[in-house]
Amino acid sequence: MVRALRPDQQSSFLILGCDPSTEDEKEGTHIMTAPTARRFTPVFVATITATSIETKVSGTGADYLICTDAEFLREGQAPQSRTVMAFGHSVEKVRDLLSSGQPVELAVQFDGGTIKALGAPRPKQKAATCAANDDGDSYLAERLA
Repeated sequence: MVRALRPDQQSSFLILGCDPSTEDEKEGTHIMTAPTARRFTPVFVATITATSIETKVSGTGADYLICTDAEFLREGQAPQSRTVMAFGHSVEKVRDLLSSGQPVELAVQFDGGTIKALGAPRPKQKAATCAANDDGDSYLAERLA
């Protein structure tokens, strides 16, 4: 049994996350669907060498930082060319640390195909990055010592 909804009712169902086409068979009420959960992405320390640093303004008026084709070096992996971005409170922290052509260690997260820069790594993050390497003589471990 599907009942027709007025246009104003349909918009309220969409706002609440309810699918108006899904009904409970017994009561005739609509079933609420849970929002999709965000996937956890760990924070780790990486060396970033920016080639260009730009500050742009989003559609909502907030500043964000973008570094296209930055060299991304993660312990135990070959260097990669990635886009590095910073948002919100991280923009000022990252902008002060980055300098074009100079390698900088940052606390970062993967955000799809881009790297989200969070700021300077905390001592706990540095220690975790060093402890994650089994051979004991890693590139980052030597640089952090």
